Amino acid sequence: MLQKNLAVTFIFLLMLWGCSSEAPPMLYLDSAATYNELNQQVGCDSKFVEDKKSDIFNGSYLNHWMTWKGQVFTASSEEASLNLDGKGIQDLHVVFADKKGGYDLIQDEVITVKFLMKGSGGCILPFEGIQAEIIRESKS
Repeated sequence: MLQKNLAVTFIFLLMLWGCSSEAPPMLYLDSAATYNELNQQVGCDSKFVEDKKSDIFNGSYLNHWMTWKGQVFTASSEEASLNLDGKGIQDLHVVFADKKGGYDLIQDEVITVKFLMKGSGGCILPFEGIQAEIIRESKS
């Protein structure tokens, strides 16, 4: 009886793991798309209707690893917002994988981050990413 209960518990745990809303990070695809490309297709500069922008974003960019370079607009230990186009507003907001990932950031410095795309940007709201990691830092 104990063996049967263990088997049922194991199967149940496997089913729960398989139904997780977040796949393991290694299963996500990389994208070489730039901020400017996304902004033209699905962001503020897009001429498409909202439904088409949503379909493009969900089909081609959501849950893809992106690597973008920008200037630190705001930052804390756990997250940062970057200006990517030099127009004075935040274009990307990321949450770091390491909860102290942004601890040493300096306002206005230029950094490159790799992140998992989770939200489409627009004219007011920035693109959103999680599991961000600083790839390279350079003082501006």
